Amino acid sequence: IILAGGSRFLWRGHQQTPFHEEIRGHWEQFAEVLRGNDQLEGFEIYDIHLPPAPFFTGKIVPNLQKSSLLRLDLVNCNLGSSEFQGDAQLVKKIPNLISLGLPRSKIKEADEARALSSAISKHKVLSFVDLSQCGLRESDEILSLLLKGGKKLNGLDLSGNGFGPKSLALIANFLSTHKTITILNLGNNSFDDESVKTFKNAVGKNKTLEELSLASTNITLSTKTQRSLLLNDKLLHVDLS
Repeated sequence: IILAGGSRFLWRGHQQTPFHEEIRGHWEQFAEVLRGNDQLEGFEIYDIHLPPAPFFTGKIVPNLQKSSLLRLDLVNCNLGSSEFQGDAQLVKKIPNLISLGLPRSKIKEADEARALSSAISKHKVLSFVDLSQCGLRESDEILSLLLKGGKKLNGLDLSGNGFGPKSLALIANFLSTHKTITILNLGNNSFDDESVKTFKNAVGKNKTLEELSLASTNITLSTKTQRSLLLNDKLLHVDLS
């Protein structure tokens, strides 16, 4: 199931279809459609303002818990603390979930990050998480919690978070000690010279990374550093566009 909006309203720089009370009935009907649908493999909502809490946690989450979801994407849906908690609860309840996407979902509280981190780390098959443009530069505590939860992931998208040197150092440490990650997207973040050096060392220590995106980071790599990346026999793709 895919719901896509975005043509009527600008929210935090992105187009988003707003919620109005007069359409609550349609949301209620939509929630009922989900009930008992145990064959559902994908659930994606893009650029649509969800009804106020506790609708998502009370109506959507219970009806998805018994599904066969492989992919869950909630993109720019104005998720609040209640929704993040509900999302974490949902991840725990869906054993076959492979991919979780929360782009443009601002994670503001440590409790939100802690709940997501726990759900991600304890999931047995979840392999890819998209946390792009989630405002993670605002709190190193939140970033640390989420990185801790991603210790078994194969892929992680952290692009567009505007990370500074301290945050990038945390990610570099995560990369240097990670034993399963194959895909890492850090595009649209700002790297200074020290961050470039730190990441070069982290990539060298990592034994599993195959795809690394540093697109739109304004990085100026020395010829020596470019050569070391290109000659890395583990990396299959490096995006420096």
